[in-house]
Amino acid sequence: MKDPLNTDRETNWELSAFVGENRAYYLEKWESLKNGSVLSFNFYAFLFGITWLLYRKMYREAGILFAIILVESEVTFNLVGENGAVDIAIRIFYSLAIGFTANYFYLKHAEREIQKLNEQFQDPTALKELIIKKGGTSWVSVIVGIAIIVGLSLLLAYLLGDLNF
Repeated sequence: MKDPLNTDRETNWELSAFVGENRAYYLEKWESLKNGSVLSFNFYAFLFGITWLLYRKMYREAGILFAIILVESEVTFNLVGENGAVDIAIRIFYSLAIGFTANYFYLKHAEREIQKLNEQFQDPTALKELIIKKGGTSWVSVIVGIAIIVGLSLLLAYLLGDLNF
């Protein structure tokens, strides 16, 4: 089997450790990104959006996307009102944008986190354990993230007058 990212074995083991399950999929996708491909499609990111970001512990990216969606939703509502066709078109756009950029942003997230850990820790055994812990996936993050999103959405709807308690 071809060894993805074989030009830098050190980075390869760190990225493999960071991803955890499905490492072969991501290493292959990331290899094509590093070889000049601009986009690669991630079906689960397309399908699950923000929850996929939370599952992969990409909290900053999930927060930014949530903020963008909130602002866009308010602007769209004020410009066009309630329009199901516009809402569906915008949701499809978001899903496609996330699906086509998720692997790139996940790679950048992994590289950033690994670099921080490499700067802080020199012991290879401890470093590997920390990379594994910092990476991987988290269902708890999904549950907590969804609870926060629902809570913030309800609070903002109430504050903006869209909800009456």
